[in-house]
Amino acid sequence: MVRRHLKQVMDVRPDMNHSPLSPARSGEMRQHEKYLDGLIHNGGNLESILATPMPLIYVAHIRSFLIIYLVSLPYLLGAAWEWSTIIIVPLIAAIYLGLEAASSEVESPFDKGRSNDLDLDLYCFTILKNVQQLVKRRNEKDGLL
Repeated sequence: MVRRHLKQVMDVRPDMNHSPLSPARSGEMRQHEKYLDGLIHNGGNLESILATPMPLIYVAHIRSFLIIYLVSLPYLLGAAWEWSTIIIVPLIAAIYLGLEAASSEVESPFDKGRSNDLDLDLYCFTILKNVQQLVKRRNEKDGLL
């Protein structure tokens, strides 16, 4: 859809009355095509990130190690820190469990069911709106509107 609009704006045909800048417009069209190709390529990269799950063994290993560490932490620190261990261990546990929860959220950044998702629809509509504004401005400049 965007390519079609760009071609309409940048179209250079012999039957049309063009300014002396027509070759510049075809160069501008090529530049817009490069930007559009990059945008499509990056969109494909985002889709591949979305489709790539975290390996189950990695997640299981991290969580198992975290639980073993947090359960053994009071025994490791108890002799050295005595009563301070009661305050320090829950604090360390909250930090590590918070990091693990954050890593679970980051694991799927485009999932609409999560609270911290990245709104790709908003990004796409913003890009589309910007392209439409550029096309409109170009048409107004050339007196087509």
